[in-house]
Amino acid sequence: MVALATPSSDEVREIARRTALRLHRAFEKQGRPSPWDEHAVVDSAETDPFSLEQPGLFACYQAAASGIAVSPERAGHPVLRLLVPSPKEPNRPTDEPRADEPVAEALGVNVYAKQLVDGRDRPQLERLCRYVMRPPLSQERLEWRTDGSLELTLKNVWKDGTRALVLEPFDLLVRLCSAIPPPWFNMVRYL
Repeated sequence: MVALATPSSDEVREIARRTALRLHRAFEKQGRPSPWDEHAVVDSAETDPFSLEQPGLFACYQAAASGIAVSPERAGHPVLRLLVPSPKEPNRPTDEPRADEPVAEALGVNVYAKQLVDGRDRPQLERLCRYVMRPPLSQERLEWRTDGSLELTLKNVWKDGTRALVLEPFDLLVRLCSAIPPPWFNMVRYL
């Protein structure tokens, strides 16, 4: 076995770019509007056959992707976010990848090539598989509030300072439904 060198950030960026282009061609081949198409239809509900086949699931995907609430109390409004106060010192540590790290984002496709696991290292391979197959949210970070809503504390604070989301129970169910792949959806993709 020969160990390969860690890919450079430029190589990883090129892989992300090529993946986005291949995804764009796959969308075009199926006759669907591509998110990478300059002339893509903004309201995909009119053109996407999935919206006709599974309208409820399609509505859940749209609500979760746009970050809006669907419960009667806050329908159409953004989900409430709890923020951490902004620090006074300007040298706050960031989660931005350094230029020399094998991490890249191109056209909305993220590639993370920092993890290395030898195929013979079964315990490390199992830990990586458990991480990838973890549930969409942790029950330890979900708690009821006094007003009957749910507070989902995030594992890491987002770049905008969001530390938790406040959701009505129905909104949480919508987001959980959006984590479920559509019926007959092949989870394994070969590019």
